[in-house]
Amino acid sequence: MGTKLLSTGIVHCVVIGIASVASASDWSGSPAARAWERATGTTIDLATEAPILDGNMLRIIDRNSGEVGAEFVAFVTNSIPIDGVRGNLDISGFDVGVSEQYSLTSGFIVVGGEPAYFAFMQVDAGASLDGTDGFSTTVSLAMPVLAFDNPKDQDEFMGDVLTAANGGTDGSGGIFCMDETWRGTNGEECCGYLAAYNANIEGCRRDWWKHLWGCVAVGAGGGWTFAQWCLKTCIPVPPPGNAACAKGCLIASGVIGLEAAIVCVLAANDAYEGCLARERAAYILNLTNHGCELRLPEGNDR
Repeated sequence: MGTKLLSTGIVHCVVIGIASVASASDWSGSPAARAWERATGTTIDLATEAPILDGNMLRIIDRNSGEVGAEFVAFVTNSIPIDGVRGNLDISGFDVGVSEQYSLTSGFIVVGGEPAYFAFMQVDAGASLDGTDGFSTTVSLAMPVLAFDNPKDQDEFMGDVLTAANGGTDGSGGIFCMDETWRGTNGEECCGYLAAYNANIEGCRRDWWKHLWGCVAVGAGGGWTFAQWCLKTCIPVPPPGNAACAKGCLIASGVIGLEAAIVCVLAANDAYEGCLARERAAYILNLTNHGCELRLPEGNDR
């Protein structure tokens, strides 16, 4: 596509941050990356690219040249805040307002008229300086970390994650199943095994959310530190170049935060999938051992 998205000021500051960001090779082999490549025919390399969410467009930009390598119509359907920071920093004697918010968002991109459903690690950042030569700029980055087959699975997953994030249960009071017709060889009720399974799956989700929160805490620290340093280089730049430079700093710091968090996020995903597999195997084994009709639970594929 070759569209020039970034001004020279942004490219300058973005290039500064490239050396401090490691390769996203771990993400490139993940299920989310494979699903992204199947859907779009493209990959995302955070070492040289940045996924910028701008309204209803998700653009993959080259952080060196500022060129748009790929772009997709995108819609965000749900968002769960993870962690954020907002404050005023004394940068070279100037009072600069800086904000950063990480979220788990769900949504879909449209490729060839067909939707592809993902959950994204999203970071929304902003920087502003009052005065005649002041600036105000914001940027959003969104990196796919999970893929879904359909919107129903996606909505159910995000609903379950929200429950886990709130630290509660699904409000059922622990009664997941009552069925007098579902009994085992010795007449015991089989619903107890389903109740235990659902409770354990909820535990898997709570553990995953805790890991995700920890990943963001690790990643955000490095990005925040870099943003403070990088923004110092923008103060002497006359407008509108200072705004372009500040946006470049936010992009670079956001990528650093995502890059630092992504390996941790993928490890959390693997642990979560392993937890689901173990609980499902234990559930099926319990049904089998007690002569219960096999009934696979719905809505717990993730």
